[in-house]
Amino acid sequence: MKKGMIKVASAAIIGVLMSGCLAKSAKPYDYYEITYKGKMCKQKLPVQKDIYVSNIQALNLADSRDILIVDFKNNIRYVDDAKFVTLPSEMVYKTIVSAVASQCEFNQVFRPVKGAYTLNTSLISLQINGDQAEVILGYDLVKDAKSIKSGVIKNHIFNPDPSTPTILKYLDISVNQTIEKLMDEIR
Repeated sequence: MKKGMIKVASAAIIGVLMSGCLAKSAKPYDYYEITYKGKMCKQKLPVQKDIYVSNIQALNLADSRDILIVDFKNNIRYVDDAKFVTLPSEMVYKTIVSAVASQCEFNQVFRPVKGAYTLNTSLISLQINGDQAEVILGYDLVKDAKSIKSGVIKNHIFNPDPSTPTILKYLDISVNQTIEKLMDEIR
């Protein structure tokens, strides 16, 4: 009985020591955030449109902290040394809120009110697709329960090399260009 307990205790101690060694050899991730880098309004217009930005919807494939890469043969992999700091839907929502707040013609409200515009958005794609940083965003601008304008914005930017810093840089640029196109659409 004692030999059996000694074997179990020894195996447990070896397991703990081995897990510590393995944990030390794992490379930590770099965490990455997408932020708004567009123009800021210098002076708000005297009459502004009230606008409420609703939470963004996202497809499951687009809404992962893993950074998705689809190669030319449609093989899917993820960047192995970096992750998004939070879900892409949260970062894109924050970017849209910042973009709307930076526009001279909008007064941002944080709950839907009568007479205000509501901006509904859906993140359809955020990935490297072949050699392109791809962002696809659907939107619907609503006022008093009527759709004023809706559409899909597709943005692709050439990603010159497959290194992680380049991937992250061009995904950020693509998101910012997509948001600028969105602001042009809803003005």
